[in-house]
Amino acid sequence: MRFLCTDHRRELNSNPKQAAQLWQELILQGRGLFHLQYWDQAVVVYGNAFEISEMLIANSQTKYSIDRYLRTALEFAYVLRKSQTPCNLESFPPHVKKQLSLLNTEQPISHLMQPIEEVIDLPLHMADFWLRELLSLDSINQQVLH
Repeated sequence: MRFLCTDHRRELNSNPKQAAQLWQELILQGRGLFHLQYWDQAVVVYGNAFEISEMLIANSQTKYSIDRYLRTALEFAYVLRKSQTPCNLESFPPHVKKQLSLLNTEQPISHLMQPIEEVIDLPLHMADFWLRELLSLDSINQQVLH
């Protein structure tokens, strides 16, 4: 899966700080599209974020970069499922597993893959509920208490 053009891919590979900043902007934009249920537009935004997250784990295999990759993959898989964009969703988990196999992870890959596989395989109404709740928890965690 390629979403970034060659020039942007080269530029972001050479500047991980810029890549991380762009990833964050794209994730927020993708989540906005998620809440509006603009699935086809969200696919493009999440696709770019997913590709950037792959670059970032290649540059730095920290726990945070692995978590960022897994979370992006989870949300991307969901919007792929919800969109009308033709794709081979069955090829997505093996792609993610292959990337994870190149990393030094503390947990087994099967455990890390479980949420992604569930969002793809669960009945759609259950995946809808699961992802909405997950994203609503994120927004609660971002609120400042006075």
